[in-house]
Amino acid sequence: PLPPWKVRAMSQYRMGVLDKVYLRWDAPWWPSNADAFWRAPRPRLLASGAASQSVEWYNLHNLRAGLKAGEEPPALLLATPAGYWARQLELLSDSQITSLLVADLQSIFPNTTVP
Repeated sequence: PLPPWKVRAMSQYRMGVLDKVYLRWDAPWWPSNADAFWRAPRPRLLASGAASQSVEWYNLHNLRAGLKAGEEPPALLLATPAGYWARQLELLSDSQITSLLVADLQSIFPNTTVP
């Protein structure tokens, strides 16, 4: 067993809300060499608090573990909204969440039409 002082210290750590949203397409439209991407908030967004709407994106299409030979992984992105933004998204419908996340992707890839 851990000493009481370590148990107390560990009990003081908190984890906020971290959601996971998976978006799937028929084929990847994003750069295949990117394992993760996100949008750096502009300074004016930081001042307004809108930076809390930032989402980290992970390219799961590059994961090949567990696939059979010749099997292609799904065109899948994982979004991880956190904190206040995650709590706000939980109040929305799936289609509203999808629209907001696709808009975020469009801002990350302005020269590409996000399907």
